[in-house]
Amino acid sequence: MNRYLSAEFKRIFTKKSNIIAFLLMLGLVIGGNLLLHQGYRFNENAFKDNFERNGGIDSLVLMVGFAMALSASSWMVLFIGSFTMGDENKERAYLRVVESGISRWKIVVSKFILSALIAILFVFIFIVIHCILVAVFFGWNSLNTKMLLFFIQNFALLLIPLLAMLSILLLIYFTVKNELIVAVLFVFLAIRFSSIVGKLAIFAGNFKPIFLNISKYSPSGVFNKISENAYRIFIDESLKYQLDSSFVMELIPLIAVNILIIFAFIGISILVMNRRNLD
Repeated sequence: MNRYLSAEFKRIFTKKSNIIAFLLMLGLVIGGNLLLHQGYRFNENAFKDNFERNGGIDSLVLMVGFAMALSASSWMVLFIGSFTMGDENKERAYLRVVESGISRWKIVVSKFILSALIAILFVFIFIVIHCILVAVFFGWNSLNTKMLLFFIQNFALLLIPLLAMLSILLLIYFTVKNELIVAVLFVFLAIRFSSIVGKLAIFAGNFKPIFLNISKYSPSGVFNKISENAYRIFIDESLKYQLDSSFVMELIPLIAVNILIIFAFIGISILVMNRRNLD
């Protein structure tokens, strides 16, 4: 499996379209900071008056970047999935891999591990660059350090529901060949699932509590809960940049269910892959 993982990692980062997509995302991070810097230079006094109480413009820019990273991370799962799983749905690529002696279950597990590692790597690179640009353009203070540590704590919690979403995407990719349909299904079954089920609960009658619990324990429901907690602290300056112990305790059963979802969907994906006709 190590041989297959290393080969896949090399394939992904040597493909021209993937490199271009990565550079475009990197350009958005750099361009966004440059635009904010230019805006600050032309309106320095206004910015200082409005944001001095919140730690200054550097803290504001840092906060915006962190908030965007949290909200966009679920979409990044779909983006990364297209990197790692999309190509081999074409041109009988899985057949060539199996014929080379790689077990089918190793393909499934390798795709999951690779997608997770690349997603974490992408977020890490973008956040490091964002922090460097904030420090260069606007400076750095103690509040920024607290915000950075707070972001890391929240992203660590988000990893479980994100991995659960990735396991759902994995199953969809091994079941559906059309990438457009894969993307649509992932949006409805992962990213927007909690919201859709929550709205359906209105019409569920006596089954409303069941629908609400499904929405609450779903990967997108847990993801939204963690993100909303982060936004609340980012926005309300009176709150401290630290995770409340009661909030963490409330998350434990939700995280546990999402861990079960990860193993369940990977297991189902392996079954689907074992039964799949690769010709």
